[in-house]
Amino acid sequence: MLASPFVFMRGSAAVMASDLATTPVTGLQVQLCVDAHLLNFGIFATPERKLVFDINDFDET
Repeated sequence: MLASPFVFMRGSAAVMASDLATTPVTGLQVQLCVDAHLLNFGIFATPERKLVFDINDFDET
């Protein structure tokens, strides 16, 4: 994680999860993408034939 800011951010998901584990629970469930860099986004077609720009990599959610 010392190589670059990019490598640090990619490797820090476990640190963030550990920090969040000690916070109060509200009962709301959300899906958080902690690996949101440009390469994890893409363009998709909807069933209505519209294009949307959204997250395409959920391995760190």
